[in-house]
Amino acid sequence: MRQQHHKRIRTLMIIAGLLLPVFVWAYDPVPPPAWEGDVGRVRHLYLFPNGGMAPSADESDNPFGSAVAAVSLGQYSAGWQDPNADPPETYGEPGDGAWDLGKGPVGAIRITVPIGNSASTPEFKGYNVDIQVNVVGYSSPVALPSLSVDGYGLDNTNQTDTLAFEDPVVGYWYNRTWTAQVKNVMADQITLIIAADSIKGSLIDVVEIYAVESADSGTVFVF
Repeated sequence: MRQQHHKRIRTLMIIAGLLLPVFVWAYDPVPPPAWEGDVGRVRHLYLFPNGGMAPSADESDNPFGSAVAAVSLGQYSAGWQDPNADPPETYGEPGDGAWDLGKGPVGAIRITVPIGNSASTPEFKGYNVDIQVNVVGYSSPVALPSLSVDGYGLDNTNQTDTLAFEDPVVGYWYNRTWTAQVKNVMADQITLIIAADSIKGSLIDVVEIYAVESADSGTVFVF
């Protein structure tokens, strides 16, 4: 059963010269893809509870291996937002953090996701991979990020932005969700690149990834 996660953000409200903590519940995961129950479906969830530049997934369900993530920081980055900082930073749920990536494309999170185990077989002709990626990001004064796949284009792409919650001081936190297909993948993995906005930068709280080989690939997995 898919677990439900709740995020809350602590910010500061200036009232009569006093800094008061404000708690706002946020982030219910967007609905999973229709193919969530398909054989070979993979899922990875990142909540960023520490400032490691190679964060591990906080939840993983992948029969083909572990995802590998790397954070790089661009110009004007404030780095990882510490939930224990004093004064508080914009970090998301207490105990977890968020990444102020600065400006893209240098500011980015790259996540390499195993998607199969058939690339070395004689009959292999390539994967077509369906993906759904959801990012929770702050929208003002920074901007929401972009998505690409290293070495491949995205086909049948759909991008939607849904309000996660209104920040009590300024701006909004949004779910930005992409669905797409990556065609003719010739390896057992793909590398997703979540790049910060090149002008305003991006602040990322959560990344959730689903991927599965498309029904039209015809590849047979080896289990």
